[in-house]
Amino acid sequence: MPSVRFAVQATLFVVLGIGSAQDAPISVGDPLELRRVARSIGEAGLLARMAQGEVQAIRAAGHVDAPEAVLARLAEIAGGDDPVAAPAAASAALRLELDPLDIEAREVLPEPLREARAGWARLEADETARADLRRVAGIMRGRLDAALLETPSE
Repeated sequence: MPSVRFAVQATLFVVLGIGSAQDAPISVGDPLELRRVARSIGEAGLLARMAQGEVQAIRAAGHVDAPEAVLARLAEIAGGDDPVAAPAAASAALRLELDPLDIEAREVLPEPLREARAGWARLEADETARADLRRVAGIMRGRLDAALLETPSE
């Protein structure tokens, strides 16, 4: 009977006009749930939602499997003037793993890392930015420097 239940639920979703999970607003705060959402939506979906200013998407970006995809955008948001989105972006960036072995294993090109490093360096140097965000920017710039040093370049 589980297949019947699934068919009924799927029919209700279609009839009621409920969109896909990728279209639904992200309304979770639990880190494990944010990780699940990040994986189901993917980096491209998160970037699109981040561009719309969705704070939960910014928070979920801290749980992606390919940090190079979101780091530059997080730096841009952290350097912005939104009092909620900027610290959320900084916090999300700090959660990301920048393991050089993982970066090498996934054959990540250095360019997205360099772009992200430049964004965090700009924020670190911005004397008009909040001090806490500048400190995070310095940490992220350092982590990206280390990742770039230890990642073989093409």
